[in-house]
Amino acid sequence: MSWNLFFYRPVGQPELIIEEVDPLFARLPRFTRIPSREEDPLARGEVAFHYQNPISNTAFDFTFLTPEEDAEEEPGRADFPYEETPLQLHLHFMQSPELAQEAMPIAAEVCQALHLLVLDPQSEQEIPLPPNVDALIRSYNSFNQTVQETVEHVQQRSRRYMTIALALLLSGVGLIVLMATGVLR
Repeated sequence: MSWNLFFYRPVGQPELIIEEVDPLFARLPRFTRIPSREEDPLARGEVAFHYQNPISNTAFDFTFLTPEEDAEEEPGRADFPYEETPLQLHLHFMQSPELAQEAMPIAAEVCQALHLLVLDPQSEQEIPLPPNVDALIRSYNSFNQTVQETVEHVQQRSRRYMTIALALLLSGVGLIVLMATGVLR
């Protein structure tokens, strides 16, 4: 489960291809391509550009899912003049707010270099726009906080239900003992 950011280009722009993306991530510090260019130079399937900062212990992934050559092209919508690219950003939940502070400026840099727009479905954004770093940071942090609160709530409920189950079990055992000893008939 992750917070995802989708990248778009206006209709009529060239399709985003791995040959554009590879050199950019090769220039950006702290990124590793998985699989490497040597293993899969044509990027058949999914390629992850994994970011790892050993100082801040921050990690996240941009992924590029190469479209299949025989995939049918879906017609666009007249009221949505954008085409989704194969590039996405994935940030895991249950991370510190610094994750978004480190990732979003990089996402904005990627957008500028590749002429992309972003769509943040977590904020209920409906059309792709140029990246707003502060808004994207707020979106991730807000969604991340909601996930953390939900996990805490589930854990608290789990403990409560376990306590109730144990109490019922012990009362049932006590009842059996009382019946076995003849105290209760």
